[in-house]
Amino acid sequence: MALSERAENIKAELQQVVSGKRELEALELELHDLLFLREEQMCDSNEGELPILADLIAERQQLRKRVAMSQLHNHVWLQHVLMTPLQRRVMRLRYVQGKTWGTIIAQTDKSKQYLLREHNKVLERMAVDHATEPQNTQKTAERRGKTA
Repeated sequence: MALSERAENIKAELQQVVSGKRELEALELELHDLLFLREEQMCDSNEGELPILADLIAERQQLRKRVAMSQLHNHVWLQHVLMTPLQRRVMRLRYVQGKTWGTIIAQTDKSKQYLLREHNKVLERMAVDHATEPQNTQKTAERRGKTA
């Protein structure tokens, strides 16, 4: 079942958590590798690596904040959508926790085809029911993030 254009747009917005988590994992690996190399070469001069480390740490902090805001946005948004318990679990695992489909399949003990069908039903329902919801929930998520 192909998704409507609006449902595809909603999916892309929700997907920011998943892509942000992947970026964060890659950045963590890069940072880990750089720190490991630095430890191995403790006798060598490492002054040139300090700005790189500082930049990577700052980038990681910004990325963590962005992922956290996306998670909060998705959580708030998904609270207002009528779903079955399984659909809610799938959407929360995917778009709030950023889990892979393999992990979701293992945790739900359902086939990928069935889970994708249920996932797409929710996206289509969101496309019909929440035509203006992303902007409103983003503002709500930002307000909650500032007060938290």
